[in-house]
Amino acid sequence: APAASLSTSPPQPAAQALRSAMDAAPTADPLDPFLALSSSTQPPPPTSPTAPARKKEMQSAVAAPPRASQSPPAPASATAAAALGHATRTGGATPDQVALWLSRLSANREGVLFEDQTVQIGVKTQYKGPKGVVQLYVGNKSSCQLTDCCFSVEWLAGVNGSLTMGKGSPLPPKCVVEPRQQMQINCEVYSLKPFVSPPPLSVSFVCDNKPCYLDIHLPVVASKFVEASPLTRPEFDAQWGKLLFSGDPAVVPSIDKWMNHATLKALLSNGIHLGLVEGEGDSECLGRGTFKGSEQEKTVLVLMVVNAEEKTVSVDVRSDSGELRTALLDQLKTLVAAKK
Repeated sequence: APAASLSTSPPQPAAQALRSAMDAAPTADPLDPFLALSSSTQPPPPTSPTAPARKKEMQSAVAAPPRASQSPPAPASATAAAALGHATRTGGATPDQVALWLSRLSANREGVLFEDQTVQIGVKTQYKGPKGVVQLYVGNKSSCQLTDCCFSVEWLAGVNGSLTMGKGSPLPPKCVVEPRQQMQINCEVYSLKPFVSPPPLSVSFVCDNKPCYLDIHLPVVASKFVEASPLTRPEFDAQWGKLLFSGDPAVVPSIDKWMNHATLKALLSNGIHLGLVEGEGDSECLGRGTFKGSEQEKTVLVLMVVNAEEKTVSVDVRSDSGELRTALLDQLKTLVAAKK
């Protein structure tokens, strides 16, 4: 069957209330100025399919080649790679840069997921309870067609979803993106229970007769499904000692940015979606949230302590879910350890 060719046209309003809310939502979080969709120029408007594939093929699974099994060289930012994982095939981008983009998107609603000299993948997201919508904008930066474009997600225990075109139609097995154009893919995600790692995303295409394979991740982490649940300090202290899953706090070497109490509070409130709890002085930041899954709802408490003299941040997380504790601990360690 012929591949679906993409041409520029205005996006149509989506039927789902959640996706409609994305258009009215603010386009930036106050957490950090990460949010330009390109390091050079803005991508063109979203595009829509003009030639649908046959019905049988439209309903089949959209599969990219298997993810590479070999281990890449360890990146310099070992903490980021260990916490959120990095790609094994990263095109013209470095594993460090891919890990940094993923880390930033773990605490922001929109930004760059991947970019090299050929392709750019921008992201815009919205979540409510156990449901979310991740919009992927796949832009062709080259002067050649991107042909045989394939996308597949490896859904993990605790999170599930589906891929569709920008207007909600099924995603064809193969797509074409014209030079200097872009296509939009919607990914509807559903949390079932706490999970540790973001789902792997495989992307493949052919440019100038050369195949390219990308192993990246959807920026879907457990904190995206957390909602704020404020407590008083005495209530926080009482619950802190009762949660089953705990451990020693992680002391992370950090940078000046995270020595600022207001910035750290913004991270917990806007990035991790916790209800803030009054701490002692300007060194403590505390928060509480509830993970919303269709099968499980779990509590998480976070205590972060800044040591400005030694330039470190202590990160302590407790929960009634081991997976939720691990997910947020790793995410916070990665964010406060980032050098950019």
